[in-house]
Amino acid sequence: MSNLKFLKKSTKMGSFLGNVIFVIIIALISLQAKPVLADNMSLEEKIKTAEESIVWVDKKYDNYYILDDNILGIVDKTNSDYFRLDFMDKTLLNIINSRYTDKTYLFSMPIFNSEYSGGLARFAFKGKFGYIDKNGKIIIQPKYDFTEKFSEGLALVQLNGKWGYIDKNGKEAIEIKYDGLKKISDSMPSPVDVEKINVKKAKKEKSKTAYVLGDDFSEGLTRVKSDEKFGYIDKSGKKVVSPKYDYELPFLDGFAAVKIGDKWGFIDKTGKEITSIKYILVEPFSEGLAIVSKDKKYGYIDKFGKEAIALKYNSARRFSEGMAAVLIGGKWGYIDKSGKEVIKAKYEFAEEFSEGLAAVFIDGKWEYIDKTGKEILEPKYSYVYKFSQDVGVVSLDKKYGLVDKTGRETVEPKYDDLYLLHNALALVQIDGRWGVIDKNGVEIIAPKYDDVIELSEDTFILQKENKVGVLNIR
Repeated sequence: MSNLKFLKKSTKMGSFLGNVIFVIIIALISLQAKPVLADNMSLEEKIKTAEESIVWVDKKYDNYYILDDNILGIVDKTNSDYFRLDFMDKTLLNIINSRYTDKTYLFSMPIFNSEYSGGLARFAFKGKFGYIDKNGKIIIQPKYDFTEKFSEGLALVQLNGKWGYIDKNGKEAIEIKYDGLKKISDSMPSPVDVEKINVKKAKKEKSKTAYVLGDDFSEGLTRVKSDEKFGYIDKSGKKVVSPKYDYELPFLDGFAAVKIGDKWGFIDKTGKEITSIKYILVEPFSEGLAIVSKDKKYGYIDKFGKEAIALKYNSARRFSEGMAAVLIGGKWGYIDKSGKEVIKAKYEFAEEFSEGLAAVFIDGKWEYIDKTGKEILEPKYSYVYKFSQDVGVVSLDKKYGLVDKTGRETVEPKYDDLYLLHNALALVQIDGRWGVIDKNGVEIIAPKYDDVIELSEDTFILQKENKVGVLNIR
């Protein structure tokens, strides 16, 4: 009898535990179902749902920028010498930090995503420069006379009239002891006009360290100048290429263009000249080939300095997707990397290939061609833009639309303004109102707002009248 009672009790307990486990499983499934349902929603549905939950607040800032998980608002008061920078969370309600930065050094509306490099942005206060992070926290105190953005972990700074480089902790990586600076322009091949600072003094004292610094680091090296000649140093300040050139450009893809007199050539990172200094013009390498010119003709060299494609063209463009536009007798066509003419020279102008298509100008109109030269678009547009994200922006009668890679007009040119965003979305303006469409013209955000600002690929700020709200579709 006791065994029977035990069996019944065990059966009831097993049934109870089974029910509990079943309830837990159902609960877990329901919890997992919500994200799945959200993931299955169309982008249009996600945005509509997000719009309904926007919290609208008064517009207080002249500009807004996304900084990872924060939003930066900038206030420009006309009677103030400073911009106020407010670092907020994405509700725009909670201010994390506030900073003031001098107007005198900044342009019009300064600090935005591209101003940050390596997580830090320079700012100025009372004439001194330092660095802040994306929360507005001061990482390097404003004590320098001037600073540049960080590049490859180092930033150029000036202190007490001397120049050097610091790391992200503010430690001197290259001692702040060098004389004179004028930011070196990368324009080419126009003559270089670099200010002569302390050169006579350097010659008189026969100083071996009187370099003039002024560049960001590129591929571990930066340009320097001494006694009117240019060379390169590494991040420790060690001289890698002795100053002997009249001008030079930063390293790209392992090579740098250098100039002696009025002639150009290339060196590698050891300072070895891979080609004679003999060209009137050179351009950076692209897909293993670089444009060079002499005697008013253009061609291409490879990374060994060999003339891979003869200098016989009237002009040339860089290689992109295995093809390059070249000018022959006043018309543009395309060649491959062997120098073979793939598309006959018949165009008045030709752009580089992007996503398999190139924009060309013929008989007063723009169109797209593929790599066989086939025209995929009716030649009727006043301008067409480079393909990106499988769509091309086209302009007709000062209105903008979109086409796909078959040449089909997916969005008729009816918008007053149109800018491609992330995820093949486009910011559009019509009748003074802004919205967002997808590549097929579906209105993702109806054009009814005074302004729409894309902060990131899933975050927008919408403005209507004097109110703003954050639309987050994540």
